[in-house]
Amino acid sequence: MIKTPEPGWYPNPEVPSQIRWWDGNQWTDHTAPNPMATPDVLPPSHGAGGTPMGSGLGPIGPWISETMSLLSARIGHVFTLAVVLTLVPNLVAFVIAYGVLRDAEFIMTVSGDTSFRGFDVVSVSLVAVAFFIAQLLSIAQWVGTGRQVQRERIGHPEPWSASVAPSLLRMVRVLGVQFLIQGSFLILLFVVAFLAVLIHPATLLLSIPLALAGMLYLAARTALGMAAASVAPSGLWSIPNSFNLTSQRVGPILGRLIVLVMLYFGGSTLVSFLSQVVGASEPIVFDSSGPLIINLDTFIGGNPALFLLAILLSALANSMLLSGVFAALVVLYGDLGGKFTDDLVSPVEGAESLSQSHGF
Repeated sequence: MIKTPEPGWYPNPEVPSQIRWWDGNQWTDHTAPNPMATPDVLPPSHGAGGTPMGSGLGPIGPWISETMSLLSARIGHVFTLAVVLTLVPNLVAFVIAYGVLRDAEFIMTVSGDTSFRGFDVVSVSLVAVAFFIAQLLSIAQWVGTGRQVQRERIGHPEPWSASVAPSLLRMVRVLGVQFLIQGSFLILLFVVAFLAVLIHPATLLLSIPLALAGMLYLAARTALGMAAASVAPSGLWSIPNSFNLTSQRVGPILGRLIVLVMLYFGGSTLVSFLSQVVGASEPIVFDSSGPLIINLDTFIGGNPALFLLAILLSALANSMLLSGVFAALVVLYGDLGGKFTDDLVSPVEGAESLSQSHGF
């Protein structure tokens, strides 16, 4: 059995001045200039904001502007990813919750006694799993948006459908980096607090500023680590790699994160307000003349369809906001010199690497 070459950029056999993408089985229509066909030194690639990719941190304004420009160029594909990976799963989860918990009630009496009706472990577990899966797919959407942005940045965009499968795979790595960094910090914080109590209860107060400092310090590294996990080669997505990129830059990166958080919460607050206006859910009022009964109708009000519309639009808008934050982190990762997986690098970089390894 003849083994075919691995997928990658190779010299175009039909046009020597070009390189062409081999998908592992056949030549595709994707071509690019062959950097080995001219003695001229190619300039470094630039993003839309004019900052050389991999040159380091530039001003915050151009970084945000470049991210917005890249997102605008791919808005149709990014929005479709949001519909497929966020809107549809949340719709399914809501339908399951409505069907399972439609008759469930939480009852509180004036004396403070509480009781439940219509709840069981299987029903609650089913609803929890449905919304958990919806949340996981939302994270895959963020990864897919970062992928769309990087492909647009190098001038080789891909359709949204091509981003789904790799984004689902990378989602696991993103969650792994987040849980590993934050989990390790929480364990360390617990150990410090436990030792402080053993020494003297008053020393426990010292763990509070330690916790705040640790959270700020790790925020930058966690954010960049998640971006690296979503787009870096399999051997370079690890925590040590993201820590190396943030070395001596934690402060500036943290400042950029604060800007992203402010932008996100500003947009999220507006979305929440609009969803409440659209949903028109009824306020919960305790009537002393009888028990307080809380069920789905308490929240939905008189128009379940309108409430569902508000919930779905809110989930879609918030997911789009978070995917924009993630896209900005991917751009930041590239500005810091982070490496991208083979299908996310420019054809020029891929051809140079290929030429060096195969002697072209």
